[in-house]
Amino acid sequence: MKTFLASLFLYTTILACINAKLSVLSPQSLATKFDRQAGIDFRVIQFGQTHFGAHFVGNLALANAIEACSPLQPFRKGEEAGKGNIIAVAMSGGCQDSTKIRNAEQAGAKMILLINDNDRLPEEHGSRQGYQNSNIPLVLISRTDGDSILEYMQDDANTEDIFISMNFPNDLRKKTVNIDFWFSAAEKHKTTVKFLTHLREVLEEFGDSFVFTPHYVTWTCATCKLQGYTKGDNPDCISGGRYCNPDPDDTGPLTGKDIVLEDLRQMCIWRISQTLWWQYVVAFEKKCKDEKNVRQCGTDILSGLAIFIQSKEISKCIDSSFITSSSTANQDLDDNKLLQQEKVLQTQFDVTSFPMLYINYKPYFGKISKAHKLYEEICKELHTDTEVCQKILNSAHKHHHTHFRDIAIVLVLVALLGTVVLLCYRRLAKREYKQMTMEANNMVSNYFAMEDKEELSPN
Repeated sequence: MKTFLASLFLYTTILACINAKLSVLSPQSLATKFDRQAGIDFRVIQFGQTHFGAHFVGNLALANAIEACSPLQPFRKGEEAGKGNIIAVAMSGGCQDSTKIRNAEQAGAKMILLINDNDRLPEEHGSRQGYQNSNIPLVLISRTDGDSILEYMQDDANTEDIFISMNFPNDLRKKTVNIDFWFSAAEKHKTTVKFLTHLREVLEEFGDSFVFTPHYVTWTCATCKLQGYTKGDNPDCISGGRYCNPDPDDTGPLTGKDIVLEDLRQMCIWRISQTLWWQYVVAFEKKCKDEKNVRQCGTDILSGLAIFIQSKEISKCIDSSFITSSSTANQDLDDNKLLQQEKVLQTQFDVTSFPMLYINYKPYFGKISKAHKLYEEICKELHTDTEVCQKILNSAHKHHHTHFRDIAIVLVLVALLGTVVLLCYRRLAKREYKQMTMEANNMVSNYFAMEDKEELSPN
């Protein structure tokens, strides 16, 4: 009975606060510290498996490691485990959001309420780069609001649980869509050239609504890391083993080092001229994938595309990206700031394979060769009044109608064919039955005729 009354109280309280952004339902001593009309301002950084427009109710539990950067103790044990929605409260900073999400989820939390290190929140929901494959949502609130909640939770005199209600936003469409494409010069998928060529055309149509950024995947040599990156003898790595690529042709002349240096060249080309990058990458994908000397092939393409000043700037970009105290960089040992920054982003995006596409920092799991499906997904993130999206979505609508029409026509034809076959079969069966009946009648007639003969003949 008590459980029912408590549930009824929560339900009626939710209805009363249904328009609030994020409301404290109880205790009243804490709820009165916040504006009941406006609620607590928040930003959904990760949605997890929660749907847009969903309502979420749960009770807060303070993470025993306040930044949730190390494994947490289970919030509930035994029979209580899994009951209700536990919302882990943690501080921002100290580690990636992905680490906080994994630790909280493993401890039984259904959501993370993250307290920012200042009062500035991102302009839009889901606007922070990082881990997008989470099952539980991560919600960010300001430092001031978070401190009020922490003050109550850390006071031993307060024993009443904090229950909160939150309405997730209904619509996350934005004015711009961020497209991040992770790949490598070693990648040999034929669809990549087609994808990049088509994507460039679409980018021109979308204009400022579309922000595209290429990224390059590298790996770290585990043995080299144990050696402190002090040896530069690994043929598949640079910077002492910090940035590596698997040998692209096994016993062939190419090495992983060639690929990493080519990736670095393309990163510099992007920084010097994005127009030149598009021309260079498409040409490289077509001409240099099967070349034995990748670096020379790339140099030849660049010589044909770039003016002399751009070529000098690209070479300077590559040289200056190595962190060294000497006048000349040692590519085999010196760290590289561009690849270092890219490696941090690779961790934040949680990239483990390539090519991989992210739309507004969320992984796209469809085939990049199916361009129309991809652009539909992109348009879902944009306001539908965008002219290009209207054209794409209308085209998709017609395509779906045509697809269903074609299926309907095929089904009707199959049904007609089946009917014709059935009628033919029935007619054939009827004819055979009639013939068999006639033969049977003849046999019976012959039999009786023979009997009559025997009766009439003298003994």
